[in-house]
Amino acid sequence: FTVTVWSIPIVWLVPCPQKLGRVNRALSIFTISSWLTLVIVLLLSSAALCTLSKYGKEVSEFKDFGQCILSAFVVLLGISVAQMPETFRTRCFFGLYVWYCLAVSMVFQTFFVTYLVEPGFEERIRTVEELWKSKIPFGSTEVTSFFAKQTKIMGYNVTEFPSKECTDSCVEDVLFKRRISTLAGTLLAEYTAKKKGVQKVASVVCYLDEGHIYRNLVMAVAKGNALLPILNEYLRRSVEAGFQQLYWSHLNHKVLLEGKDLYSEPGMYFVFTVDVLAPVFHLHFCGCVLSVLC
Repeated sequence: FTVTVWSIPIVWLVPCPQKLGRVNRALSIFTISSWLTLVIVLLLSSAALCTLSKYGKEVSEFKDFGQCILSAFVVLLGISVAQMPETFRTRCFFGLYVWYCLAVSMVFQTFFVTYLVEPGFEERIRTVEELWKSKIPFGSTEVTSFFAKQTKIMGYNVTEFPSKECTDSCVEDVLFKRRISTLAGTLLAEYTAKKKGVQKVASVVCYLDEGHIYRNLVMAVAKGNALLPILNEYLRRSVEAGFQQLYWSHLNHKVLLEGKDLYSEPGMYFVFTVDVLAPVFHLHFCGCVLSVLC
């Protein structure tokens, strides 16, 4: 074997995180625990207002528990109440509740505006354990199966993962179809992305943070071949002069120019349309129906 021509890191390519669905993001602005907390605060505040009103000369609206719930709910929606409390203690507690509702409303609006501007991304797969839990199949070919049989990463045997035969290119299936994961060299993944015209390679090329395998690329000749010393001499000179890096740079530039129209990256901004705001109007319509029924 000759001296090392190139040291190639073999990494585990995984699908990159995608943008979250807008409907799911809108429904998850507040979690279930947050909604339960709001309901509990609403009930406890109504009970506190009703209790404080019964032990003083307070207006009749706050002496009834149902009216207190209605007033507390109105304040939570940011609407004025029909009548303000009169006693000092009731007004102090009512003022604290108003400030609480104002803070919750501002937080809700901030999250909602964030949802409109940017829906966010899924969690990135970083460890072998997370990949195992995701149930993403391992794209197998003759080459990847060869590496998989002799590889054990962080206590996991690659052959234990559910496998799927790649019909075309495993790397392209991982980068653009996002249906499988596979073992591949970083150079091959970057080359495939740039061949498709991807400007930001990091947006489509993602791999695990652990379990990297380093393999050396060499040339082989018959034993006793007189060309071996000559090959080694010229290979050392080319490596020291940086010819490989120069060729790799020119190759990337060439394939990027040829593939600039093949892949359209998502833009930083998008136009608001009726489809974007449709979930909001659906929620508003449901709220109006429930309000009418109440």
